Amino acid sequence: MEKYITDVKTIKGSRTRENLDKFFISSFKDAINVSLCDGASSSKNSSIAATILSREMNEYIGNNFDLIFNETSISRMQRLLAVKIDFIMEKISEDYLVERKDLGSTLSHLSIKNGKYLIVNIGDGMVLGKKSKENSILARPLSGMIKNSTYLCSQDNLNRYINVVKGDAFAYKIFYLLTDGWYDNLIDLSDLDKFKKCTTDDDKTLISIRKERR
Repeated sequence: MEKYITDVKTIKGSRTRENLDKFFISSFKDAINVSLCDGASSSKNSSIAATILSREMNEYIGNNFDLIFNETSISRMQRLLAVKIDFIMEKISEDYLVERKDLGSTLSHLSIKNGKYLIVNIGDGMVLGKKSKENSILARPLSGMIKNSTYLCSQDNLNRYINVVKGDAFAYKIFYLLTDGWYDNLIDLSDLDKFKKCTTDDDKTLISIRKERR
């Protein structure tokens, strides 16, 4: 099994008192699983949603990697994931006595297992892979590059907005997950200092997953 090292860079924006970017990283069943959620500042309880969603989807996709990866129909994969997310969101709503519309959060997830990668992306997050010097966009933001407007896991008919990507993990040296991925100046990730300087009023998080050198 290939071993991977993760690194997290996060910046607190000025829009909210709390950083609404939440992440969960695990390694089990011969897989590394990274989930990154961006709570919507327009939703009153998005911090709760992002915290729980990142943990629950991390565990679900990690435990069901083979089932999801081996599904040949993208639409069936989307429905399978949408049902699970819908269940999580409804449970949060019931447990915390809050309305679902106030649980807005995006989701960017990457699992790597046995030389294969699986990406699940909802909203304006982005997932990239680096082969040598160039970064390739593996999962684009789903919001059409419009600032502060995106799809959220609290929406109905979620299967329409789930981007599922899978492929050969050996083709990439490093993977990146980032929130607010529509920022053009985040595409160049060679210098992390650029990331630190690009913040405006929004929280931003960048997670790198790289192969451990032997």
